[in-house]
Amino acid sequence: VQYTNSRVLPDPTTRTVYFALSDGQDVNTDPNITLYIHNAPILDLDTGLVGTQGEASFIEKGGAVSVLPGTVSLTTDGIFSLVSASIALLNGLDVGNESLTWTDSVNVTGSAVDHVVSLVGASQPTEYTTVLKSFLYDNGDRNP
Repeated sequence: VQYTNSRVLPDPTTRTVYFALSDGQDVNTDPNITLYIHNAPILDLDTGLVGTQGEASFIEKGGAVSVLPGTVSLTTDGIFSLVSASIALLNGLDVGNESLTWTDSVNVTGSAVDHVVSLVGASQPTEYTTVLKSFLYDNGDRNP
């Protein structure tokens, strides 16, 4: 038995699948399966149109800047906690000089490999938002 829902954002209403097993004389209807439907969390970087990108400006010799200077919205469809997130610096051209830094929270901690930061820890979306808002970008090169 396989359940499939082809909608991009399925209705999160719980589904129950009932089975009826018969040996030809008696029917057993005890076994059933409850399916909990969850949509992926939605991260909006500018709280404008969903899915649009946020912007941050870096000024040479100006020091580290917030990666998410605007309003950030992280929503879920009723999931009470998140367990991980990944943040990547794409197009990192200034190897050895560019950096992403952040502040861990009580339940969400990060580690970096190259230009990819992995956040882990079961926590509320609000705590993940706080950690995401703490990300800073810097470039130590005098001529980035």
